[in-house]
Amino acid sequence: MRGQSSSDKAASNSSLPNKPPSKTSGNAAADESRPATVVPGPFLRNIVYDQKTIWTSPFKAKVEDLNWIVPMVGLTAGMINADAELSSRIDTTGSFSKHAGTISNAGLAAAVAGGGGLYLIGKYRSDDHQQEAGIVAGEAAINSLIVAEVLKMVSRRERPTDGTGQGRFFKNGSILNSSFPSVHAMATWSIASAVAHEYPGPLTQTFAYGLATGVSLARVYGKDHFPSDVIAGATMGWLIGRQVYASHHRADLPGGGYGTFHQAKTDEPVSAQTEFSPYVPLDSWVYPAFDRLAGLGVINSNFAGLKPWTRAECARLLEEAEGSIDVDSGDEGSRLVAKLTDEFASELNGDYQPNIRLDSVYARVTGISGTPLTDSYHFGQTIVNDFGRPFQNGGNGLGGFSASGSSGNLGFYIRGEYEHAPSAPGFSQTVQDAIQIADFKPPAPAQAIPEFNQFRLLDTYVTLNLKGWATSFGKQSLWLGPNRDPFLESDNAVPMYMLRVDQTMPRQLPSILKYLGPYRIEFWVGKMTGHHFVQTQSAEGTVVSIGRSLDHQPMVNGTKINFKPTPNFEFGVGRTGMFGGPDFPITLGSMKHALFSTTNAQGRGLDPGDRRSTFDFNYRLPGMRNWLTLYEDSFVEDEI
Repeated sequence: MRGQSSSDKAASNSSLPNKPPSKTSGNAAADESRPATVVPGPFLRNIVYDQKTIWTSPFKAKVEDLNWIVPMVGLTAGMINADAELSSRIDTTGSFSKHAGTISNAGLAAAVAGGGGLYLIGKYRSDDHQQEAGIVAGEAAINSLIVAEVLKMVSRRERPTDGTGQGRFFKNGSILNSSFPSVHAMATWSIASAVAHEYPGPLTQTFAYGLATGVSLARVYGKDHFPSDVIAGATMGWLIGRQVYASHHRADLPGGGYGTFHQAKTDEPVSAQTEFSPYVPLDSWVYPAFDRLAGLGVINSNFAGLKPWTRAECARLLEEAEGSIDVDSGDEGSRLVAKLTDEFASELNGDYQPNIRLDSVYARVTGISGTPLTDSYHFGQTIVNDFGRPFQNGGNGLGGFSASGSSGNLGFYIRGEYEHAPSAPGFSQTVQDAIQIADFKPPAPAQAIPEFNQFRLLDTYVTLNLKGWATSFGKQSLWLGPNRDPFLESDNAVPMYMLRVDQTMPRQLPSILKYLGPYRIEFWVGKMTGHHFVQTQSAEGTVVSIGRSLDHQPMVNGTKINFKPTPNFEFGVGRTGMFGGPDFPITLGSMKHALFSTTNAQGRGLDPGDRRSTFDFNYRLPGMRNWLTLYEDSFVEDEI
């Protein structure tokens, strides 16, 4: 959000005698002089005006507003789809969950009392600013309550504890007991927004938004609401608080700027730090090309241990290469640079205009004679690092496409393909029996492998880029290592559904840490699939949960950071951990142990599961750039 300082508000307000010349806010409501007041008539008129503004605001949205509307709607829709799964994993026996109702009620009461207290203190001290802050907070709470109750009557969503816990809409028999949206979240966030705009200092904002966040979490952990109920309520509450402040704040009083959600159009060129740029697929030819340029010493700031790279990052590396190579020499390096320049021409020209485009159409036919290895979990795999595509003896084929679209810092990427693999006899009964014993499963008859004919999505995600930090959600593949077999993540399996935060371009640490050189870092949380059994240890002994597809597939979190102290030396450290599987509901405690613990947690429900740590480095030997690049890895696996 682009804030507007008080110095940007200039004009006078004749309706406020004996006051300094007021400064208009640039907002129509403020220009119409609707100051906050407790006088019944004007107060009710302000409420009516707010309701009119709130309910008509969707019809006044601009194209630029899609940059924040689409991500919020998409996030809410995605959370609605995941609500039942996430809610079912919450452990209601923890201390926070047991007292969640009391915490949320106390938090809402504290927010309301805080607003009322501001008004009373301001009245006692004759402080117009404090009085206004209290009134605006109260108006925001009333407006949010009205909006929430109307939406509840329309949505009629089941609570997490109703029925089977699926959170179906239009099924709740009690209109006022609907789960969507959360009144507690909407009210506290509206009050927090109003107060934080009146007093925009860091301490006030931290306290106000921290209180609202605590109330929101309590509503989820107490199973009073689904996560999407709280996200929607918090978003609408914040917007309502902002709208009330913008409409009724007196410009002659202190306060923060409410600004706009989109910046005014300028003639300045857009920056790769702020615009969406899709990731280059891991099977693209550009990665070997850049690796070769790095081996030739033409580029020095690439990070081999963190892939994929965005197209904007590839363009940056290409600009670096063009500055250190003779493009007219005709040698290997210049030919690679020429090909890459054709590929990333739009990024090199700074062309980040809103678009939707078809990026590629492709097909592949593979013939296999003999019996291939297709079960890497038990035996091995003939074709590796191929996004988990099926293959068998005979003719295998696929055809697919990729497309992307962007508008400012928001964009999407989609890649889908139709895959075919022939049928196969499958394992013999002897081999099948050995597998069942190794997997702690009961005996099962050997079965033939059916023919595979199916359309599947590969990397498909939406991304919001904020100052070089790309937050993306969807099916994604990672390659976290400089060698051909990275330990943490690769594209050997089907892309995982994940929420990922990636620093797309290198940065420099301050002070003495600058000697570590440029660095890149990323975080992710994803959902595993395909787990059939989990073995856990409890006081009663070993417990084995078995199923063809476990009801609760475990989650996995990961972090990887790489440094480049010299142009020839890069090293990285990373870690992944599983959590939230069968018998291990997701709680604040289990998440903390999954992220930070170094030993097995004591107590049922806190075991962070399989954790893996890695240290890797690569060193480019000076004077031997045309011969080889040396890779070395070391690996430590924590106790399971």
